[in-house]
Amino acid sequence: MLLSFAPPAAITACLSLLLFSPFLCSDTDAKGYMFSSGYVFRATRSAAALWRHVRHCSSHRGAAAHLPTVSVARARPAVAAPPPDRISQHIRLLDEIGASAAPAWRKKKRVQGVVSALKRHHIDWFAEVVSDERAFPAVASRLLVSLTRVSPFLTPLPTEGQHARQGWSDGEEVWAAASPYFTGDLNDVLCLCLQVSAHGTQSGEEELALLRAAVVLQLADVEALQYLCTKLTGRPLLAQFDRSRHVEVLKLISLGVKRCKMPAPPLDYLFSQLAVAALTPREKIEVLSSLLRLKEVAATELCGIVSRKATADVAHYTVKDVLYALEALSFLEGCNSAFGGAVLDRCAALSPQLRPHELGDACKFVALLNPRRPRIHIGTSCAKELRRLLPALVERTQTVLGQCSVRDARCILRCLKEHNVRHSIVLANLSPIVSS
Repeated sequence: MLLSFAPPAAITACLSLLLFSPFLCSDTDAKGYMFSSGYVFRATRSAAALWRHVRHCSSHRGAAAHLPTVSVARARPAVAAPPPDRISQHIRLLDEIGASAAPAWRKKKRVQGVVSALKRHHIDWFAEVVSDERAFPAVASRLLVSLTRVSPFLTPLPTEGQHARQGWSDGEEVWAAASPYFTGDLNDVLCLCLQVSAHGTQSGEEELALLRAAVVLQLADVEALQYLCTKLTGRPLLAQFDRSRHVEVLKLISLGVKRCKMPAPPLDYLFSQLAVAALTPREKIEVLSSLLRLKEVAATELCGIVSRKATADVAHYTVKDVLYALEALSFLEGCNSAFGGAVLDRCAALSPQLRPHELGDACKFVALLNPRRPRIHIGTSCAKELRRLLPALVERTQTVLGQCSVRDARCILRCLKEHNVRHSIVLANLSPIVSS
């Protein structure tokens, strides 16, 4: 009787709410999937909002009863039933966009349209997925993988949406664990899809694909991420993977720690596999970059082994590779001294090719290689190579003086100050930029 006077949209919402009742009533459903308390809280709050909406609609039933029948029929807009297999259509469309040869701007526009449709109808398509318990994990996994394939064309939320990712508690800023690509409701549904699909995987490749999706889409469901990382870093799966998969697992875990605030899992066995693996030059740089993101993980031994092996590859480094290596030298403990000297010499050789922002990056990292940082020994053990590099950086700075931004000028001046280099022309031209 209560729903007889409610609009069809409210009735649809209530029916969808009944489908979600297993997730609202308990942290564990019949299949054994665990749902974190955060999602239960948000789902319960949404349920309360729907209930208030139904009560508001039903409060006008007395007035509606006095209206003519024809007027009531005209006042109620016809709501078309959701088309069958709605989520499968979305997945097929995402795959089609990713495989097409259309220009990037057209792909971006089409992907934005699909994401908007997913957001508008998230109750409908999620109810459709939940209704089939057997197919739920597979469909959820397909959706996440399809979104990952078109991730280069996802549009980040506006600035105010990104700021909404940060909350406040007792006057302190608290991370809200929301993806920069999806609003709150859609983000929660995708996190729930991640958690269910993570517990329904059948192979290591599926788990790796889900971890990749979570990291790329920045779905910060810590419980699901930890579950995937625990399985991927276990001996059974690592024994099946080759060295390229080992490097990718380390990279994805480090990105999950950085982007999704995930606690780092135990990595001892993975480190032992990487230490004895025959890595390519690119894989060695990726390992060092991953260790940079794992700030709280002790990896001094692995850093020393990988950097020592990478010494022979430095002669073929590009400018981008040199910048990655300089960052590793500036922040990682245990880097090999021979590797550090080779990187500094390579940077001096490539200095005429540095663009202004690359010059600023190089100076930023070189400034950190000073004796006042005792834990980073490269500044002391590679002092000769460092003295050869500084004049090359100063010479390149003179060439691009008119193109430096405020940030670049600040990095260059700090580098000169840290290493006690005085150059009147550079100081005279860059100091006014920084001071203004």
